[in-house]
Amino acid sequence: MKIINRYICWNLLTTLALAIIVLSFILVVGSFAKLSGLLAQGVSVMPLLQLVLLKLPQILGYTIPFGLLLSTILLFNRMSVDYEITAVRASGVSLLQISAPAILLSMLLSFLCGWLQLYIAPNFNHDARWLVREQGVRDPLTILDEGRFVEIFDGTKISIDKRDGDWVENIHIYRLDDQGRLRDDIHAREGRLIVRAAEKILDVHLSSVSFTILDPENPGDRSATTYSSEFKYSIDYGSRFNRRPLSRRPKQMNLTQLLTYIVLYTEAGDNPAPLFVEAHKRVAMAFAPVSFILLAIPLGLQINRRERSSGILIGVGVMLLYYGLLTIFEAVQDKSIVSPHVLMWLPNIACQVIGLVLLWRKR
Repeated sequence: MKIINRYICWNLLTTLALAIIVLSFILVVGSFAKLSGLLAQGVSVMPLLQLVLLKLPQILGYTIPFGLLLSTILLFNRMSVDYEITAVRASGVSLLQISAPAILLSMLLSFLCGWLQLYIAPNFNHDARWLVREQGVRDPLTILDEGRFVEIFDGTKISIDKRDGDWVENIHIYRLDDQGRLRDDIHAREGRLIVRAAEKILDVHLSSVSFTILDPENPGDRSATTYSSEFKYSIDYGSRFNRRPLSRRPKQMNLTQLLTYIVLYTEAGDNPAPLFVEAHKRVAMAFAPVSFILLAIPLGLQINRRERSSGILIGVGVMLLYYGLLTIFEAVQDKSIVSPHVLMWLPNIACQVIGLVLLWRKR
């Protein structure tokens, strides 16, 4: 029996290590590719590499469960097709005994994923925000991204269609009040964004401008719109960046901080539901290796031929369904008739129940 356990553990670990390395490499390269456009805007390589590395714990929180799912399906499919499962069971070893090393490994990986999801990844994500903020203080234009709104600093969101140096085309600026409500809506055909780095001042020079002053209580009223051939103003972005500390968002709080804020929100009479959902989501995701292993073993035995492509497609389908459900449940938490934090556990429960039923049938 020890020989069988060592055989399964060794094959599973080697396949798992390869899967994690390949999946993590793909995601890291993808993350760096998304940021590569900043190189043309003057950002050095080192901050981008730091930003990608700070995202690595979060990436591992996804690639470890997915890698375990794929490697288990492929391993048990190969053992089934090569009649190794049949030979071992004919010698009096049950399917549960064969599966025990994989299940034990999944439990150990769940502890690792929990450590990453609950403590390491949120702390590193907060450090990544600090890195972006420091880069924004040096040159706020480097964090502009063509085609989408970017909160370049507190109270100002900017969208541009095209940028060439300090020249921009089709620029759209939203200015917010202290409560985060829309105050001004500025649109210009083109303009210049000039950074005075020493003074930390951003000079905005716009041409062909429509300027709308909005009532925060009635943002749909755009009657107070004026048009001008030119509009100029300056922003002291240095003082804006330093006006208030960079507080942690729920996704950047570790478990201890989430529980602390839940208590504080409850005592203050505020709604702690989003924090509850975030905490339950992370703990549920930490149990993904256990849920995936219970489902992967019978799925690997179900495939009648040794087809790596079929095993990979099944694994990808399970992963997309699992994380897709988590995303949907998180998005509809305010409209759900079921407690939002309970929804976070449904994908795990579904995987474990289906896996146990399939294992029972294969016993």
